[in-house]
Amino acid sequence: MCGIAGVIRSEGRPVEPQKIRAMCRSMAHRGPDDEGYLFADPKRNRVEIFGGRDTPESVYRASASYCPDRVLDPDRLAGPPSLALAHRRLSIIDTTALGHQPISSSDGNLWMVYNGEVYNYLAIRRDLAGLGHDFVSGSDSEVVLHAYQEWGPKCLERFNGMFSLAILDLREGRLFCARDRFGIKPFYYSMNREGFVFASEIKTLFESGLVESAPNLPILYTYLSVGIDDIRETCFDGIVPLQPGHYLMVDLEARQLVTERYYALPYGADKIKLSGTDYVEGFLERFTQAVRYRLIADVPVGTCLSGGLDSSAIVCTVDKLMRDDGLKIVDSELQSTFSARYLDPQHDEGEWIDEVVRATGARPHTTYPSGEELLNELDAFIYHHEEPLGSTSCYAQWRVFKLVKDSTDAGVKVTLDGQGGDELLGGYHRYFASHFANLLAKFRFATLRREINDCHALHGYSKTSLAWQAISINIPPPLKVVARNFSGRHEYPAWMNRDFGAHHVQHPDVDRRRGEYYDWSSGNVFEGDLYNSITLGIPRLLRHGDRNSMAHSIESRVPFLDHELVEFCFAMPDEFKISRGITKVVLREAMKGVIPEPVRMRHSKLGFSTPQSAWFRGALSPLLESVVQSESFADRGYIDVDLARQLFARHKNGEIDISTDLWKWANLELWMRRYID
Repeated sequence: MCGIAGVIRSEGRPVEPQKIRAMCRSMAHRGPDDEGYLFADPKRNRVEIFGGRDTPESVYRASASYCPDRVLDPDRLAGPPSLALAHRRLSIIDTTALGHQPISSSDGNLWMVYNGEVYNYLAIRRDLAGLGHDFVSGSDSEVVLHAYQEWGPKCLERFNGMFSLAILDLREGRLFCARDRFGIKPFYYSMNREGFVFASEIKTLFESGLVESAPNLPILYTYLSVGIDDIRETCFDGIVPLQPGHYLMVDLEARQLVTERYYALPYGADKIKLSGTDYVEGFLERFTQAVRYRLIADVPVGTCLSGGLDSSAIVCTVDKLMRDDGLKIVDSELQSTFSARYLDPQHDEGEWIDEVVRATGARPHTTYPSGEELLNELDAFIYHHEEPLGSTSCYAQWRVFKLVKDSTDAGVKVTLDGQGGDELLGGYHRYFASHFANLLAKFRFATLRREINDCHALHGYSKTSLAWQAISINIPPPLKVVARNFSGRHEYPAWMNRDFGAHHVQHPDVDRRRGEYYDWSSGNVFEGDLYNSITLGIPRLLRHGDRNSMAHSIESRVPFLDHELVEFCFAMPDEFKISRGITKVVLREAMKGVIPEPVRMRHSKLGFSTPQSAWFRGALSPLLESVVQSESFADRGYIDVDLARQLFARHKNGEIDISTDLWKWANLELWMRRYID
């Protein structure tokens, strides 16, 4: 995994090498193993390449044409460049000097910076070799560049992996940039009168000098209102993410930008017709292949183990591949697992973690996140995440990746993670609502009655509440608006400043983020719910995972988001996801005899939970009070400060628990101080 960045200046304005170097250094944590630079003047067909202070000596001695022979010295450029690319490398596949970037085609007409892994690169390499392509390295990055050389933008359709990339195409006079299907790897950009700038992280854009740090107020309203942001924008005005499954091209002559969608998850299509056994076998085959692909590395690979069904399935599948298929993990006889646990049993999943460790003989590593540690690391946590977070749950994952980095006995640089399993297979209990609503809309009353009864028996939820959820989702959205207005409910939280809330309440994403509107476009609201989760919800969680892992120079891979597995799951009937109150039916069936029975059939759900409430009344209480009482908090104009302070006083006295609101207030204020003030 790596960090990429680049700049195209407006006509007549040169790139400043010092700024490019600062951009590269700002993302050194993404790639501590190497750095590389390219400066170009396409009009004069001039390209210069350099290394940096973290470039290994072996790179300067390498014979490949794309390997530089000197360190960047801004005073030694042949002329003022109009374009620059920068790269930080975390060496995973082909860890030799030949994996250096930017990498070029043999004729020097294509140059690429690339962040990610294409897992089927060996198969693509064989196809390209048959077409006459020669390779000088064993890296997947070289395969990606040759694939573009052969097939152009259509090469993206052949990749199975996670990636963001930028290719300088001197033949076509354009910069081609792309992002993987589900947005696993980040790509941010901004285009203004100063030029075009892109990077793997937002903070890197600011180092370019072309982008100002200003708040995006409608998105901040959405954050305060519903606790999350919009993946189609950022909290910074003028900075946007390239959308998952899209590419963009910048014309170097006209300085014009266009974006195109190259992938859309098949949605609402006819379901495949298989027997129940075939669905399970088809899932198992694709899931096993997804895990096998993500074990490809020239460095040690470990697994994040939460104790939930998804991560347990990955750990046990890796173990099965090692025991039955003879699969080897580099420099390791045992699989290493990494887990977060708590002394508070309400949040601890230790008994499930122990079951999996005993069954696989894995070498466990454990961290116990605390409020004191969060307080000490809060500035770094906010800095690396770059945008406000809805809760402290992300901090558990942060501590897991810190554990991976600190566990020198394992030497792990790559981890597999269970992200995406819940969204793909209806694992969260909130999906019961859309599942029941779909049965009601299709007049499957007997099935609905049975499902509600089984859900009540298994989970203890009120039958009346479950029935009302099914009914309420079927109420047309305009009627919901009328009902909300008639009831006098606020469009925004009571503690939000009325003027700020009224000004930004019409932001189009808010009602969907509240979950009040569901997607019926396919005729199946349950499928629509899962589709929105994969296409809109998952990219946000993936962003969290990317920041948590890369802050600690660890590559995180997510088998459940293998696009072939995702497409298969969307093509199977709903009852293989939720049936009789049981979630993730097909996964549970596929894992018979693979994972321990207590884990396979557990029905409790925690996720990356933290004892947030206890932390806020303990170690973090003084910080929260200092934020709420501060002048800057009062002067922002986003929150009714008098009411907020009254609520905080009641929270301190134990009268109410507003931990979620307190985190949003504090996180936003500390983010403003870190990035805006």
